[in-house]
Amino acid sequence: MKNLKTLTLLMIVVITSAISCKKDKNNDPENSGNTYVYQGKTTKIASADYFIIDVIGTNTLSLDLVGEQESNYVQIFFHTSATTLPEGRFTYKDASVGGYDATKNFDGGNINLDIVTADVINSGTVTITKSAEDYTVTVDVSTSKGPMKASYTGKITYLH
Repeated sequence: MKNLKTLTLLMIVVITSAISCKKDKNNDPENSGNTYVYQGKTTKIASADYFIIDVIGTNTLSLDLVGEQESNYVQIFFHTSATTLPEGRFTYKDASVGGYDATKNFDGGNINLDIVTADVINSGTVTITKSAEDYTVTVDVSTSKGPMKASYTGKITYLH
């Protein structure tokens, strides 16, 4: 009887350990690096999308890297006549100052911390590449409150 109790206890320990190890594994290895880091906080990027709006006769393309909570997201603005997501390496340049080149520049954006708080991007670089159906986006920008780095690989949905 004592051996049966010991065997049962040992089985419970082994099963518990096996279940715990399974929970530690990342079930989504393709998107495990999809995060942004801002003010010491890492936020997982759940999805990405873009849309185009006309602002006083100028097309503004907004690339959004959306966190797990919808109110946490990064917006990157491009002034362009194109209706597709641009590819390349882009440096911040305020489009209202002059000298803005849509093939080389992005026009800032926002880091949205919650439904009412957003910090304005005022410097940095954004790199966008595409391979088959997936994009890779690397963001290294700053606001008046500090740097923000983001990395995303996956599909980017066009919102009409």
